[in-house]
Amino acid sequence: MIYVVDYGAGNILSVIRALKYLKKDYCIISEYSNINHDSLLIIPGVGNFSSASERIRKGGFDKIKDLPPKERPFVIGICLGMQMLFSTGLEGGESPGLDLLKGSVEKINVNKPKQIYLQRTIVGWEEFLLTSIGKEKFNFLEKVDKSSFYHVHSYMCMPSNKKDIIATYPEEKKFIPTIVGSLEKKVIGFQFHPEKSGKSGLFLIELVINVISNINSKIG
Repeated sequence: MIYVVDYGAGNILSVIRALKYLKKDYCIISEYSNINHDSLLIIPGVGNFSSASERIRKGGFDKIKDLPPKERPFVIGICLGMQMLFSTGLEGGESPGLDLLKGSVEKINVNKPKQIYLQRTIVGWEEFLLTSIGKEKFNFLEKVDKSSFYHVHSYMCMPSNKKDIIATYPEEKKFIPTIVGSLEKKVIGFQFHPEKSGKSGLFLIELVINVISNINSKIG
């Protein structure tokens, strides 16, 4: 089963439309309860980390981090949902994330190389560049690494473990992760919006659901 978290953070309708188009069964939840280890939990989101943190903890989703990976669903984060996978975020003041991946979420402009000029908010269509660990552990993503996806964000994820970085922006923005994850921790996150990225995005969503569901059944 696919569970979609509704915590008042934006793009849930876009995700639901994508799942309906792909004819995937799903259930919308606003509070965490016992979810089978072989299920998928999608955390969408557009907005402020601090307010999202408060809402997602109010729904009890922070309990996930206390479960061994084999006993929890495979978590898929999208945009703000990807940022929520980390330990802390600084948007709106320091707030706790789900701590499924160690690291923080900080302003892009504070952490960029000095010689690079970037707008405060990155908006637009970009391909992603798989890292060596991405090619090894998440090689199924090579099917879409020449496609462009829609991005809009002003904060970036900064994983403590560089092995959690699956893909980055290409070229000068290579310091910004666009896909993070760990099969062992049962988590993957996308900084961009596949649900708003046309046919390529729909293909990616279906690919991830199918591959991760298969991997998840073996892990569990």
